[in-house]
Amino acid sequence: MAAAGQLIADIEPAIGTAVTIFKAAATVAARESFRTKLLRAYPSMRTVLVSLRDYTPQMFAVMHAAVVDSEGDITDQNQLDRDRKLLASWVLLMDASLVAMDAAHEAIKQGKSNLSLTALNEATFELRVLSETLRDERIRE
Repeated sequence: MAAAGQLIADIEPAIGTAVTIFKAAATVAARESFRTKLLRAYPSMRTVLVSLRDYTPQMFAVMHAAVVDSEGDITDQNQLDRDRKLLASWVLLMDASLVAMDAAHEAIKQGKSNLSLTALNEATFELRVLSETLRDERIRE
C-alpha cells in the first residue's frame, strides 16, 4: 500500500531530527536548553510515541482491508507482506525512540552521571543504526 510507504517516508525525517536532538544533548552549549525542553515535553512526547506504537494493530487492519475482496480473500499477498514489514519497522523505530528518549530523560534527571550519559549515547547510536538499517532494507526492495 502506497500509504504505508509514505508513512515510513514521512517519519524518517522525524527520526533523523530526534537523533539530532539527542546528539545536541551531549554538547555542552545545548545541554541546558535541551534539558529544559525535554523535561517539559517528555511526558507528552512519551504518551504520543506509545499511542502511535500501540495503534499499530488498527493500522494493519486498515491495510489488510485494502487488500481483501468482498469474499474475504486476500487479493495482494505481496502488498500485505510489505505493509506488515513496514509496520514492524514502525514499531521497532517507536520502541528505539522511546528507549533513547527515556535515556535522555534519565540522564537529565541524574545530572552529570556518566552512567546515564553512557546510556543516552548508546540509545542514540542504536536508534541511528536501526533507522539506517531499515532505510537501507527498504531501498533494496
